[in-house]
Amino acid sequence: MKKIQLHWQILIALILAILFGIYFKDYIGYVSWMGEVFLRALKMIIVPLILSSIISGITNLGNADNIGRLGLPACLPY
Repeated sequence: MKKIQLHWQILIALILAILFGIYFKDYIGYVSWMGEVFLRALKMIIVPLILSSIISGITNLGNADNIGRLGLPACLPY
């Protein structure tokens, strides 16, 4: 069986969600918790993702001379 590509799956889910919201307004309360769980999960993953990318970037610079060389232009105004 051929698997549908991800962008088509997202588009189909978006269209189904819009149709569900238009035609089944009374039942939105039963599925609204899924959206809230999804948004909370996104908010929960943002901080560790940013922190790990900053730590990874700093450790890839090497010694302290590279950090100063790159950090100084970032602090100066245009």
